[in-house]
Parts: sequence; C-alpha cells; structure tokens
Amino acid sequence: MSADRVQAWRAARDHKVAVMLDPHAPAWLVNEQVDVEKGEIQFDIVHRWPLTGQWERRHFTYDAEVDVLHFRGSSPVSSAELARLKSTERFRAHEHEPL
Repeated sequence: MSADRVQAWRAARDHKVAVMLDPHAPAWLVNEQVDVEKGEIQFDIVHRWPLTGQWERRHFTYDAEVDVLHFRGSSPVSSAELARLKSTERFRAHEHEPL
C-alpha cells in the first residue's frame, strides 16, 4: 500500500469530519490507527460538542472503500486530558477546504 493512497484516505476522511465541526472551535484528531488490510482509519476527535456544551472524545471509523464515516460513540474528556492537548496540534481540516 502506498503512502500516497493512505494520504488520500486521510484527505477524504478530513473532508467528512470538517463538515461536522465548527471551523472556529478547537478540535484535535487523536489516536489514529490505519488498517491497510481493512481499508479503514480508526480515530478520535476531541472537541466541545455544541449540543451538550461538554468536551468529548468522539470515536470514528472511516471506511475508505465506500467513503463512509462511522460514528462509534463518545466519552467525556477530563480537564487534565484537555490541558495536555497542544494548540499547535489542532485538527485543521477547514484550512484545506475550497472557498
């Protein structure tokens, strides 16, 4: 599997995730695992969910073969965990979106 193909999967995944997030609110992509054999990427997004106003870790699987993002649940994020996230490591998919 070429690195270019995995990068294409990430770009397609990021496009789908960007639609769900406020481009002005901080979010982090964490715990990414690429499974080349299954053609999928498992990952978590940490962000403040607008419906609850709480910081959450939302679990997803991106199926590259069918270009589908699957939501796998969420869990709360502690203030200690949030403090460890660096602003320089924020998820910035919106910066690559066409105008």
